[in-house]
Amino acid sequence: MKITNILHPTDFSDGSKAAMEYVKSLAKQYGAKVTLMHVVNEFSKTHGWYVPHISLTELYKDIEESAKKQIEKCCYEELRDFGDVKKVVVKGVPDEEIVKYAGDNGVDLIVMGTFSKSGMDYVFGSTTEKVLRKASCPVFCVKVP
Repeated sequence: MKITNILHPTDFSDGSKAAMEYVKSLAKQYGAKVTLMHVVNEFSKTHGWYVPHISLTELYKDIEESAKKQIEKCCYEELRDFGDVKKVVVKGVPDEEIVKYAGDNGVDLIVMGTFSKSGMDYVFGSTTEKVLRKASCPVFCVKVP
């Protein structure tokens, strides 16, 4: 198995933090490059909410700016020994954007956290479960300890 490109989708949760330990270990072991990704959830697509366009545009702008700052801070300490860590913030439906990015960018492995408390029963319907079903590459899921 050859792993040269690892994608770590993060929502800045405890699950994502737990997965980061595996990202570091696997990237070191395989000499792989790491991409951190945060997807700003596009509410209108996932929940069918109607929000006036002007306020929604401003909301997304603020959320994206905040996410860019957070992705810079969140993993700086953990990944400072790695050379080139790519950081990506996109807007959309999280599972769709993660799978699309992985397919478009030659990702060999997706490493992400889950809040599963009782196996797949709790994860069912979650972003992690949807990525597991749709991704064309392996997905390594890390349960919060």
